Amino acid sequence: MKLYNSALIVTLLVSVISLVTAQRGTDPPFYLDSDSLIEISSSNINQLIYNTSYITLLEFYAPWCGYCKQLKPSIEKLAKNIKKKNLPIQVGIVNCDDPNNSLLCSEYEVTGFPTLLTVAPKNLNKISTSKEISKKNYNVDVYTGEREFKPILNHLISKSKSELKLISDFQKFYEAVTRTKQHVDKKPFIVEVFDTTNEKSKKQLALEEVLKTTQLQFAKGIKFFRTNIDTIGPNVFQICLGEVKNDLINDFCTEMQVRMLSGVPLDNVLYLFDPVQEKFASFDAKNYPAEKGVKRNKYESMNYRVASWIIDILGSENVSLLDGPFSSKDKLLKKSVFKNKYSSKQKTKKTKKKTNKKMNDADIDEL
Repeated sequence: MKLYNSALIVTLLVSVISLVTAQRGTDPPFYLDSDSLIEISSSNINQLIYNTSYITLLEFYAPWCGYCKQLKPSIEKLAKNIKKKNLPIQVGIVNCDDPNNSLLCSEYEVTGFPTLLTVAPKNLNKISTSKEISKKNYNVDVYTGEREFKPILNHLISKSKSELKLISDFQKFYEAVTRTKQHVDKKPFIVEVFDTTNEKSKKQLALEEVLKTTQLQFAKGIKFFRTNIDTIGPNVFQICLGEVKNDLINDFCTEMQVRMLSGVPLDNVLYLFDPVQEKFASFDAKNYPAEKGVKRNKYESMNYRVASWIIDILGSENVSLLDGPFSSKDKLLKKSVFKNKYSSKQKTKKTKKKTNKKMNDADIDEL
């Protein structure tokens, strides 16, 4: 009798599990197909999370979890905003209900859902551009703040190493260009010249926003700075009439002279200086059009064009890329964007329509 009862209980359990599994297989998608959420697994986590200059928000979730369902709109909104502004931040998701992710969820000691972690590089110079991984160079912290879109985004931005140093002293700019001091770094550097009184022109190229991301992509080999036109404008002739002469300075002074004589503004421009190769160049967006056949928003497109310019001037053999459209990681990243596996195409389309009505452009523009 006991054996009969035990067999009956086992049979009932198997039936319930099969029923639940079948039900989950036809459930509407938890996350929609997305080009901004990265599906993390044991096979790609090292290359995507521990081989990047970006900060990553990592969510461990389960589709049946009520708290995960509450957080879902904020995660989707976060990912869309990051992509829209092309911020140097990644959002990775791990479905712990997937048997293939069991070991990964155990490794990160996930005991409740959703679990949110931030993974951030300690030293950008120690990030490898090859397949060699160093997890020791990354801080992994549990996110304990408010689980809303804006607080999470602000937290990630605050932890990012994306910051353009301001050159406020012309003497430092002079020393960097002429290399009159032995301690000056030999790395190529890019200077964004801005004018605080010319906001309209500055916003058109959105250079500052673009450079925050581009800076991290080229962090191993190039330095990025910003300076006000008032810092270098009145002092240009100190460089051009000085004793130090080389190809870099000659090209720089020629361009300054042409701009001044033709009335072309010196501000809202990117200048690239390579003291070692004695190269100088200014960025002209017209010479670097958007990539044909590839859909990108204005920030992604400008990032692509600036990166193309840098590689073209310095040479691909002289550039170490950590992230971005020309990095070795980019192909893997595109393969890893989230594609829902739990529902039919018809249900996916229906859910997309409902979600798109709720999330309009005003939501995306909240940065």
